[in-house]
Amino acid sequence: MEQSSSATLTIMMVALLNPTLQVLKPLCNGFVNEDAHFSLVIADITVRGLLASALQATVQIIVSYDLAVCPGQMIRLYRTISQRSPTGDSAFSINAISESVAWSGHLSLTLTMKPLTGVPILAGQSMYDAFTAHATIPYDYRKENVLVPFTVDVSMGVQIESDSGLLSRTYHPIIDTGSCGFVISAADLPDWDRTEASQYPVGWEFLSSSKILYSGRWLPKNIYFPDAEVEVQARVPILAVEIRTRCPQYNATRDKNTCPSVTGQPPPQATQMPSGIRVMGVGFGREHDGMPQGTPDKNVFINIRRIDGRRVRGRARFRSGYILNRHGVTVGLTGRNTAGMRFTELSLREEAVSPRDWAQADGCMGVDGAPCVRGPVLIDTGVSQMYMTLPLGSKAKRTHPPVLNDGSLVSVQVGLGYGDRYTAEENFTVGDRLGMDYDVVPSSVRLTLANPMRNPPHVNTGRHFLRAWEFAFDSDGGFFGLRET
Repeated sequence: MEQSSSATLTIMMVALLNPTLQVLKPLCNGFVNEDAHFSLVIADITVRGLLASALQATVQIIVSYDLAVCPGQMIRLYRTISQRSPTGDSAFSINAISESVAWSGHLSLTLTMKPLTGVPILAGQSMYDAFTAHATIPYDYRKENVLVPFTVDVSMGVQIESDSGLLSRTYHPIIDTGSCGFVISAADLPDWDRTEASQYPVGWEFLSSSKILYSGRWLPKNIYFPDAEVEVQARVPILAVEIRTRCPQYNATRDKNTCPSVTGQPPPQATQMPSGIRVMGVGFGREHDGMPQGTPDKNVFINIRRIDGRRVRGRARFRSGYILNRHGVTVGLTGRNTAGMRFTELSLREEAVSPRDWAQADGCMGVDGAPCVRGPVLIDTGVSQMYMTLPLGSKAKRTHPPVLNDGSLVSVQVGLGYGDRYTAEENFTVGDRLGMDYDVVPSSVRLTLANPMRNPPHVNTGRHFLRAWEFAFDSDGGFFGLRET
């Protein structure tokens, strides 16, 4: 909940070489260019005065900049950053902010700073009221999911625009929050051409659970959702898979788009031009475990360009992000569709190369009453089971490792907020039949005990968690929200 202040904070901005904001000129040299980019770099922001009385509060910085575009139009864009001020000091730094916008022009910049109390942020009259553009895309009908949601995989109708402007037949990819990138068989794309495809970047994705390696090319495509309430268009590179390889020996830190051969063993089982591959990965912070190319530019739901015929990318009334629940996915965050959501901050990944490359949400997990262990949490629509990793020495009953015994008690908390509070918590008994069929209990719990220096604690809740909760991902501001259903 925001805590407002009527007094004015004294803000001192210090750039790298002088007390100014460094603004890099747009690439279009003053002419309209829908792909223009600029970077806004703030070296340090030092706050004096009132903030000294809230040293451990989080400060929300809303950077709004007016863009005087070439045809004489004016666009206001927003970038929200929240950062905790360090204990005993009211100064903190923001290293860099980068944005991509739809127009070129001159910038004017305003900073607004508000102290927040030590609880998760409750959306409503704060972050999203200024935004109105949104659209809902329903899942495909699956009888197994009618009475009890997320019993099986969810999917939705998708059409791909060819280079000639024709729309493909409707595909029905699985919606997977455990990966990032639209993966589809090249053999199933009507306009695919090997020579033309070879001009685009080599792509791959390795599925560690099934030991399958997909290899192909990243082809830039416009994506449409025929079942959406209004026309929705996204543009992303899609991985057109040319080779599917069974590769148990794949090393995610070394190998790329080819499966290595092992001396004395049969060659890898590779299928050329496989058909039937359909996965739309829409997760964030997933550039690990064999998916280094799963960057934000590959996520369909945060690369929406048009809604109902109107361009929304870079527009003042559109907040990039999505809400996923039992009915479908809503793209575009607004005050109304986020009402009641409790948001926590995400951190940029250490290796981030994009200002939207957020790490997974923080959480805490434990077994049989032991103190919970902190680590990243993934709410994965792609699996019904739970995967958990705890430090070596943790007590757990596993007659057939890594499967956790029925009767074990599991606690999972998601979304670490301020004051060490979490936005969601679920406790369950492994093997509870009714809970597996109708509630949040996963079909099984696979527990790995590992050296935390090599394999830090983390948990994948599986999709049953979404029977009780829905989540929002704000890709512009770096917030993760949860709301009980």
